[in-house]
Order: sequence, then structure tokens, then C-alpha cells
Amino acid sequence: MGLRSDVIERAYQFLESEDRKLDRMLHELATSRAALESEQREAARLREESEAVRASTARSSRSSRSGETSSTAQCAKISTRSSRTRTRRSPR
Repeated sequence: MGLRSDVIERAYQFLESEDRKLDRMLHELATSRAALESEQREAARLREESEAVRASTARSSRSSRSGETSSTAQCAKISTRSSRTRTRRSPR
């Protein structure tokens, strides 16, 4: 090549050092990517779980409200019946 051997040796050392840095950086990048993908899967799982709980809560809330309405209506009917019964008995 026409270059001194010590210059060529230094160039190889420099390239080897840069290769090691690049390999280290690629390894760290792969590790970070794996961690990110794991976090994304966990976030998706938690989102699905949250939506399921939210839907379940909404269903039970609706059913308890309709149950309260019918219970309230039943109490009102019973109250009305008792007041009618009292008014009938009062002429004694």
C-alpha cells in the first residue's frame, strides 16, 4: 500500500475500537428495544384489563340502578296500600 506498518497497525486498532463501540451500541439498542416491547405488551394488557373492569362496572351499575328503581317502585306501592288501609279503618 505504500504506508508504514505502524500507521496501518494504528488504523486497525482504531477500527477495532470503533467496531467494539458499534457492537456495544447495537447490543444496548437491542436490549432497549426488547425492554420497550415488553413494556408495550404490559401496557396493552393493563389497558385491556382496565376496559374489562370498566365495562363490568358499567353493567353492574346499570343493573343495580334498575334494581333500585324497581325496589323504590315496590316500596311506593306498599306505602300507598298501607295508607289506603289506614284510611279505611279510621271511621271506627
